[in-house]
Amino acid sequence: MSLTLKSDPSRPGGGYAILRVDGGAPSSVAIEDRSSGLYLAPGGKWTKQPNYFDIEPIDATDARLGPEIVDHVEADTILALHTAGAGVLGILVWPAIRPSAGASSGNVIDEPAASNAAGITGEIPPAAEGASAATEEAVTAALAEPLPPPPPPMSVTRPGLAAPPPAAKGLSLRNALVIANGLAVLIIGLFLFRGTETAKGLVCEPTGALRGVSLARTFVSCPETAEVDPEQTAYNDYLQCLPGKAACAQTNCGDAYLSGFTNGSHSAQVNAARTESQKSCQADAQKKTMADDFSAFSECMRITINVCNRAQCVDRYRYKLTVEPYASSLHQEAETAANDCRRLQEESAFADFNRCVAGAAACDTARCAGAFTAAFPASSYVSKVLSTAENAARICAATQRNTGGVADCDRLAAARFDADRPANSGFVDDVATLSDEDLEKGLRACEGADVDVNLGRRIYLQRGRLLAERAVRLAKNGSSAQADQDMGDAVKNWRTADEQGSVYSANLLGTFYIGSFNRAGAHEFVTPDEYQANRYWFKAAQGGNVIGERNYAAQLLVGNGVRQDVERAVTLLRDALRRGDERAAGTLGVALYTGYPAAIGQDKIEGWRLAKRGACVDKSAREMIEREINKGRQPPSERPTCY
Repeated sequence: MSLTLKSDPSRPGGGYAILRVDGGAPSSVAIEDRSSGLYLAPGGKWTKQPNYFDIEPIDATDARLGPEIVDHVEADTILALHTAGAGVLGILVWPAIRPSAGASSGNVIDEPAASNAAGITGEIPPAAEGASAATEEAVTAALAEPLPPPPPPMSVTRPGLAAPPPAAKGLSLRNALVIANGLAVLIIGLFLFRGTETAKGLVCEPTGALRGVSLARTFVSCPETAEVDPEQTAYNDYLQCLPGKAACAQTNCGDAYLSGFTNGSHSAQVNAARTESQKSCQADAQKKTMADDFSAFSECMRITINVCNRAQCVDRYRYKLTVEPYASSLHQEAETAANDCRRLQEESAFADFNRCVAGAAACDTARCAGAFTAAFPASSYVSKVLSTAENAARICAATQRNTGGVADCDRLAAARFDADRPANSGFVDDVATLSDEDLEKGLRACEGADVDVNLGRRIYLQRGRLLAERAVRLAKNGSSAQADQDMGDAVKNWRTADEQGSVYSANLLGTFYIGSFNRAGAHEFVTPDEYQANRYWFKAAQGGNVIGERNYAAQLLVGNGVRQDVERAVTLLRDALRRGDERAAGTLGVALYTGYPAAIGQDKIEGWRLAKRGACVDKSAREMIEREINKGRQPPSERPTCY
C-alpha cells in the first residue's frame, strides 16, 4: 500500500502534515521507529507498547497528523505506520516538516541566540508575553511589503532667480530616513517574532520575501537542508513497494532497486528477499496450474454421464495431479467412479436377467441365472437370482407332472408382463374381460393344480388375480361379505407370491393399497395408503416389472406420496413403453401435451403422438383426446380408430 507524507499547506505555521494512503486513510495510527522498534507515545516519549493517535480524516485517501506526532519525529527517520487490528499500514521515511511554534523537533535545527548585526552583543530577551496577534500581523505585513519609493523633491522657482543646479546623485536625507525607518521596523519585527513560523517562512522558505536578506538571517535561524541520499531513497521506495503485493509483484520491487544499486548497502538484503519472492512466485504458479487442472478434471467428471467412462478422466489427469490435496481428491473420485460403474453394471445385468426370465419357460430359467452369477458372483442380487431359479425349477418339475391344470390356469389368468410366465403360454391383460364361466373355470384350474404347482409363485399370482376380480363382481351385486372374503384371499395369495420373489405380485399389492379395486360402487376394500402403494410399486419397478415401472413413474411424475422426480419418471415410462406397455404411452403423452408438471416441459407434437398411441388402453389419454377434439383444438380425424 503506497504512503506519502507532506507538510500541510493549510497550516503554514507548522505542526501539521498530510498523510495520503492509496487504499483509504485510517482514523488512527501508531508510529514505530524501525531502527529501535519503539513506538511514539504522548508527550514525545518512545515506548515498547504501541500507542494509537487519532488523526483527522480529510477525504477518502487523506488524513491530517497533528503536533502530537509531527513535533516529535526527526527528519529521515524510517517509520512503520500501524493501524489497530490490521497490522502494518506501510513504511516511509519521515521528510523535513516544520514543527509547531515554540516546539523543537529532530527534523529542524534549534535556533541559536540571535545577535545584533551592528556589533551589539548580549542575549536578546524574548518577546514580551501578551503580544497581540494584531501587532504580529502588522509587523509581518510590513516585513512582507516592499518599502515605498521616496517622494519627488519639491521644486520652487522664484521670479528673477536662476534655477538651482541639479541635485547630486545619491540618497537624499528624506530617502535615507525612510530606508532607516524600514530597517528599524524590520529589525524590531524580526527581534520580536524571531521564533515564530511566520518569520521562518519569510526568511527560510524558497519563496519567502526575505530569503535573500542576510540581515534577516542574523535574527532567524533556518533549518539545514539534509542532503538527499539516492541509494537510501531507492531503498525507501523498495520498502514502500512491498506491502500488499503478491510474491511475483514483490520480485519487481526488488528489480527496481537493484537496477540502480547492484552493489548498494542494501543489495544483499534485497537480493535475498527477491530470491524468496521468486520461490514463492513459482510455488504460487504451480499451485494455480494444479488448481486449474483439478477444475478441468472435475468438469470432465461432471459432464461424463456414463459413470464407467469417467475412468478416462482419471487416467487423463492422474499424472498431473500429484500434489496434495489434489492427489487424494483424484484417488477418491476414481474409487467412487469405479464403485458406481460396478453398481451400474450389476443393475444392468440384473435387468437383463429379469428380461431373460420373462422370455423363457420355467425350465429355461437356470440358463438366465447362470449367466448372471458367472459375471457377478459377489453381487447383492445373487440371492434373488438363485431364489428365482429355484422357484422356476420347482415349477418346471411340477408342470411336467401336471400340465393340464396349469395350462388352464395360465390361459385364463396369466399376466402378460409376469416374469414367471412361460414364453409359450397364453395370457390375459385384463381378467375383467372374462365371462363368469371362464372366471370360475380359471379359479378351479388354479386351485386344483398339483400341490407342487401351488408352491409356484406364478400360480399364487394368477389365483389372486381371479379372486380379486370375483370380489369386485360380488361387491357390485351387493354381496359385500363374500366380496371382502375373496379380496382378502387375493391379497394373501399375492403376499405369498411376493415373498417368493414375484415382482408382478408386488405391483398388484401396490394397486390394491392405492384403492384401485374400490371401484365397485361405494364399497371400499381398503383405505387408500400411498405409502404402502409406493413401497410395493418401487419394489416392482426395481425388480424390472413393466407395469410396476409405469405405476411408480406416475407417482414420481407429480410427487404423490414420494419426492417428485420428473427425470426418473420419464426414464421409467419410456422403458416401460419400449418393453410393450402401451398405457405408459398414454401417461407420458398426456404429461407432454399439457406440459404438466411444469418440469417436464411442453411438447404438443410428441405428446399428441404418444397420447393417440396409448388411447386404446389408457383412459386419461382417451379423455384428453376427446376434450381437445370437442373444443375444436384438434380435428375429428385425429380420433383413434380403436374406439
